[in-house]
Amino acid sequence: MTSASYMEKFLSNRKDRIILLCVMLSGSIGIFFFMPWFNHHPVPCIHREITGIGCPLCGMTHALYEMLHFRFRAAFYYHPAIPFMVIWFGMEWLVLIKSFQCDRRLVWGRAMRKGSFILFLAALGVVYIFRIAHLI
Repeated sequence: MTSASYMEKFLSNRKDRIILLCVMLSGSIGIFFFMPWFNHHPVPCIHREITGIGCPLCGMTHALYEMLHFRFRAAFYYHPAIPFMVIWFGMEWLVLIKSFQCDRRLVWGRAMRKGSFILFLAALGVVYIFRIAHLI
């Protein structure tokens, strides 16, 4: 069973969709309020420790924190792929919320979610290539 079909099966239940929305919302609230605490207690990046290069996601939490506080320039400074992540999360939220109302009649939902996810992954790849190129 692929992860996509597992998620489709998991999200077929209304209770599971509500749980997923609550987890996403609580994660955003946690970052919104507790990020200054994490700045004093950072979690080291294993990729950066081993290679000396920031991983493709390094800076994403700081960028999300800045985005949630409507400081878009600072968010882009911490991680240039943050707009693509916001688009992807927005599509996920839209499909989850709309699926409560129309229940599986969203034909465009799957294609839009895949497209926004691929766009986000491509942006992460470009950021990582630039990080590697700046060390050479």
